[in-house]
Amino acid sequence: MSPTVLYQRFKAHPLAGIGFYVFAMLCFSAMNTLIRDVTQEVSSTQAVFLRNLFSFLFLLPVALYFWRATPKTERLWLHFWRAAIGLFAMETWFLSLSLMPVNHATALSFTTPLFATLFAFLFLGERIGVWRIGALAVGFLGMLIILRPWQAGELTSSVAIVLFSAAMMAVASIVVKRLTATEPAWRIVFYMASFMSLLSAPLGLWFWEPIGSMQVLEIAAIALASTVAQLAMVKAFTQAGIVLLMPFDFLRLVFTAILAVSFLGETIDAMTLVGAAVIVASSAVIAWRETRRKEEPTPPSLEVG
Repeated sequence: MSPTVLYQRFKAHPLAGIGFYVFAMLCFSAMNTLIRDVTQEVSSTQAVFLRNLFSFLFLLPVALYFWRATPKTERLWLHFWRAAIGLFAMETWFLSLSLMPVNHATALSFTTPLFATLFAFLFLGERIGVWRIGALAVGFLGMLIILRPWQAGELTSSVAIVLFSAAMMAVASIVVKRLTATEPAWRIVFYMASFMSLLSAPLGLWFWEPIGSMQVLEIAAIALASTVAQLAMVKAFTQAGIVLLMPFDFLRLVFTAILAVSFLGETIDAMTLVGAAVIVASSAVIAWRETRRKEEPTPPSLEVG
């Protein structure tokens, strides 16, 4: 069997989707570790602006390549709102990583699918049955395991910031779901980077301070890792179902823990791992129920980091 035939068979196999998804999780983990490191020396608003600017520059050649073959968008206003909401999520995510260990923030970010389910019920009128209510309750329990409110000092302002970021990511994912009905993935990601660059410029320039070449390279690496991760995740969801891929989301915490321990000297405790696993399991149940109901599955939220 020729290498070409083997490659084509692999492309059509769900394992290819798993491979792309695992690679995306590794890229997101590297991105978050870099964010934690660079925001110790650069303001989060300045880092967000430069990250968006680099992402725009990385995506511009891709957009120019596809632009002639794909008609222009008729949903520019919705792209704008997706970017505006995403910017709230990104600003608070960068800020939270500057204030708390990346392992803890990553574990709490697994609440995003739970917020998305809750908001879809509250604001979009989607039905929510016993299974989904139970999954939400289990996810909330996982969050409590991570936060341990019975221990003094666990519920801090930085926790509120990261949970707000997760909630904004959930709202952005709902908007992305509406956009995917008519918009290709490259256009969603490109308009996100374009509008975020414009919207983040005022704060980024207002808090601008001279930074070293190493910090610039780190922020460029953050933008590159985020862009590659987004494209890999979209590719994964075109080749494998959300139910199959959702459990692999937990690898984001595993990869982050390895990188944070290796490069930042952080530690991660067993309770945080258990809580994150409970949240991921509840999200997988929600995804499974969505597939069972034969509704259009919620697409992966394009990460904002």
